[in-house]
Amino acid sequence: MQTSLLDALASYQLTSRGLSAPVQKTDSGVTQVDSNYSGGVSDSVYTSLSGLGQLLSATSLLGNQLVSTTSDQANTISSSIAVSDPSVTATITDGTQATTASYLVNVTQIAAPQIQKSIYFASDTADYLGPGSFQIQTAQGSTNITATSGSLIDIASAINGANAGVSASITTDTVAGSQLVLTASQTGTSGNFVILAPQGDPFNVLATHFSQLGLAVSQTSKDATYTVNGGSVQTSGDNSGIQLDNAVTASLVSTGSSTVTVTATSAPAASYNQVLATASGLISQYNAFQSTFNQLLSAGQALNGNAAATNLQSQFSGLVSSGLAQGVGIGAGVAANTIQLNAVTLRASYDTNATDTINNLNTLVDSVRSLAQNTISGTGSGTINDSFNTMTYSIKSGITSTLSSATSPVPSWIVDYLTNHAVTSSSGLLPVEGFSTYV
Repeated sequence: MQTSLLDALASYQLTSRGLSAPVQKTDSGVTQVDSNYSGGVSDSVYTSLSGLGQLLSATSLLGNQLVSTTSDQANTISSSIAVSDPSVTATITDGTQATTASYLVNVTQIAAPQIQKSIYFASDTADYLGPGSFQIQTAQGSTNITATSGSLIDIASAINGANAGVSASITTDTVAGSQLVLTASQTGTSGNFVILAPQGDPFNVLATHFSQLGLAVSQTSKDATYTVNGGSVQTSGDNSGIQLDNAVTASLVSTGSSTVTVTATSAPAASYNQVLATASGLISQYNAFQSTFNQLLSAGQALNGNAAATNLQSQFSGLVSSGLAQGVGIGAGVAANTIQLNAVTLRASYDTNATDTINNLNTLVDSVRSLAQNTISGTGSGTINDSFNTMTYSIKSGITSTLSSATSPVPSWIVDYLTNHAVTSSSGLLPVEGFSTYV
């Protein structure tokens, strides 16, 4: 009903401008564009469009068929982990390497950072010491710190801005007052620090008065100590990243004993029959596609000599003639551009290394599928869509030229409407890229 209404509207628009009606009915009742609106475009253009439409449909079908053709991945591993006591947390870092195992982790000491605290002061903003510099020294080196004043808050700000391996904070007690707290950025003895006068300036005012802060060690640094499965005592300056094996790490939370249990389940490789079905499916679907392709490119047919189509067939042939294809028993078939299976080669490859055979076959299937899908969506010079659109615009130009003889300007939607009619009737594809869809 919609097409009939548009036919009537278009006919009215054109006949009122001294032009013939745009469409006519064939004996089968199919609506086609009147030949008056072909604009002198050669029959070969419409023939090529028909071929490109068939090729795009066949390519789309191939891409859709191969979406679910691959075999299940071989030797995939499903892993889980459980910890018996909160003194330890654990993580599987590499699921592909995890194995079923238990680890008894006995934590006798948690790694701790060095902490120094000052005496209490009535205010954290009062300048008790005056501006100046001092030095923080750690195992990584020495850093000069310059404070704009000798207040607790300015000293803390200067330390935190220097990235010197120490963090500073201020705690407040409602009765005692404010206190400067210096904490090593790293746990363990390797994070220890000392505070000195700046190098070359032992009489700096701030350094000289720094003793007035009354800094004292409130917590000495400690390395973590632990054993795994009753082995020798091990130490670590950090509570995290404790390697239990090459796929499992633990973090030490508190002292105590905990059992870390890893359960790894390996999925079996796809059977040879499944792999054979994958290879057979690829070959069957690919050969059906190439049969259509060969017909369209043969002498006297719709796409004979079409550069974009010829290049595309070469790309597909390159994939299925690669070393990857040969390694899984896929080689050239009897008919041109087709493929066939050497089951002996596939069987030998599977028996030697099932995982690699499945992965290589899946990669081949994915490569063919990706090329098919990219052909449908691909744009740019030399693509099938570029060739299709070039012909479409040629038809549009011819129709525009025909309509130029009208007694008054023809609405642009009429050009779109006629172009869609002309292109879809020859190619079978809808919608035509770049035009409104009126049919």
